[in-house]
Amino acid sequence: MTHIGPIWLLLVLLAAPDAPPVPGALPERQLVIRGETPAEIHIAAGQSSVLLFDAAPVPTETRIEGVPVPLLVTEQGVVLFPSRNLQQGEESVLSVSLVDGTRLRLSLVSRPGSADLRVRIHRAPPPNSVEDLRARLERCEGSPQGVEAVARYLLEHGSLDGIFSPRSASKPVSPSRKEVTLDRAVDDRASGISYLRLRLTPSQPFAVLRVRLTDAGGNELRVLRVLPESLSLAAGELAAMVIAYEPGSGSDVPILSLHGADERVLELIPTNGAPAQ
Repeated sequence: MTHIGPIWLLLVLLAAPDAPPVPGALPERQLVIRGETPAEIHIAAGQSSVLLFDAAPVPTETRIEGVPVPLLVTEQGVVLFPSRNLQQGEESVLSVSLVDGTRLRLSLVSRPGSADLRVRIHRAPPPNSVEDLRARLERCEGSPQGVEAVARYLLEHGSLDGIFSPRSASKPVSPSRKEVTLDRAVDDRASGISYLRLRLTPSQPFAVLRVRLTDAGGNELRVLRVLPESLSLAAGELAAMVIAYEPGSGSDVPILSLHGADERVLELIPTNGAPAQ
């Protein structure tokens, strides 16, 4: 039976996912894996490194490719024990299978003096997924980048279900013109920003030149983002548009005017409170 000495045991205990911070604990690096390119982990001769995952690794499907590096697989991660003979710049690949079926490949590079002692590894959610949008909003909600992310998601997915709930309110409305139809009207109460998703089907060719929103009192509202940035439609062509704006003091869906390059104007004058079409 392999004897696990005090240092090995300490490393394994420190790998516990919910271990409270203690004086002298190993410094921890947060690593987010995106795409299929192997993320780089720095190791050093004779120095152990603890790698923690968000799902348990499968011991029989966790292996080293290239320069051998002894390892120990635990329920929370992998502990690496590079040989004292490991030379600077030598590389290996750690191939890890997690219990949920995910396979990860990590590049292990010998970097004496800058080795990772403890790395917590996170998998980035798929691009444009609900989880991806939530993660981005945690970092930049209410900023231009956050508004852009929400508007683009609403344009591509048709709704914000599961994003803001229960802190948002959808406003039921009925448009007065068939060329412009309102799909969604959503308030993000946390950021104070509202979003409209429209369907446009002009009866004649129409190129959107300017977007104008006004409240019931005729006050113009600040438009923050319009997607797509440019839109030119043939007669009868269907397209979606998303507008992010500051709603001001009112809570009703605003009056919308789309000004065309040919000086035509398409309007949506909502009847607030009626079912959405």
